[in-house]
Amino acid sequence: MRRLLALGGVVSLLFCGLTFYVIRIRMAESLYPPKGTFSWWVGVSSTIRNIPTPGLAGEAGYFTSAGDGPKPPQDEVVFRSGAPEAEIVRQVRAYLLAGGYLEQPADRGELVFASHLERSVVHVKIVPADGSLQVTITQFQ
Repeated sequence: MRRLLALGGVVSLLFCGLTFYVIRIRMAESLYPPKGTFSWWVGVSSTIRNIPTPGLAGEAGYFTSAGDGPKPPQDEVVFRSGAPEAEIVRQVRAYLLAGGYLEQPADRGELVFASHLERSVVHVKIVPADGSLQVTITQFQ
């Protein structure tokens, strides 16, 4: 019986520790979790985690922030791509439209998508960078 109580206490402590860790990740002002880590799974929105990265050259970098004061919460992925810009736009647009986002009018050089269901806006910016393209996709919530 004592072993069972001790095991229950250990499990409770682990659960509490994990809960506080998840809360800390979700409330972080700035977090750059590596892809595939626990922090990445818990901290980065599924929209950004699953967004296509066509022509990925190297590693994608992820960022998440709970926001503070006037800054809204945001999730972001930045990557270099060897794919043509038209292919990047095609894949990202198809993914976001299938996810319920609607394309919005935007300044030249940027794509903007909004979702009323997700209550979020996604900005896509593609710029030339050393013979490839740098793609920045940011979701504001």
